[in-house]
Amino acid sequence: MNYICKNPGSGNETHHCTFPKISNRRYLIWVLCVPLLLFALQLVNLSLGKLFYINLSASEPRGLYWIAPLGGELKLGERVFFEVPEAARPYVFGRQWLLPGALLLKEVGALPGDTYQVNDISFFINEVYIGPVSSVDRHGQPLPRLRGFFRVPDGYFLPISQQIPNSFDGRYFGAVPISLIRGKAVPILLID
Repeated sequence: MNYICKNPGSGNETHHCTFPKISNRRYLIWVLCVPLLLFALQLVNLSLGKLFYINLSASEPRGLYWIAPLGGELKLGERVFFEVPEAARPYVFGRQWLLPGALLLKEVGALPGDTYQVNDISFFINEVYIGPVSSVDRHGQPLPRLRGFFRVPDGYFLPISQQIPNSFDGRYFGAVPISLIRGKAVPILLID
């Protein structure tokens, strides 16, 4: 499709130019539609409770998730949203990693009866190496020091993240009551 455009170098002369490439049009549609969609999802969340969640943390895939009912038993490897445990709140909210009231998104790494071990440098579940343990966060602030050999008690699970090596998860605050889970994380649109 051609449009009449001013020729930038010659005053009042006009010439035919073409509409921007289709990829630019798609980008424009995304730029306009995504904020509207996010606004609509926020309205749904305000009226019906948290049903959708946008994860911007690198500890799990970034994107838009539906918080679905658990619908049965918890499974290893399943991603869940849960309330920040009391012992972790001074770190998560106090250091402003998340806004107050935000949920954590992590993978279920261990279930009741499973064992985990944390030492100064390593984290293991059922004697399998999961990842490193840091003594400080990315700003040099000290992290909680959970050290020893533990068994996940009944009614608890161990949240982990294997996306990045320095995720704040069960290696720092231990097992979490299953009652804190708000739902299963079902990806709708992932960014990475």
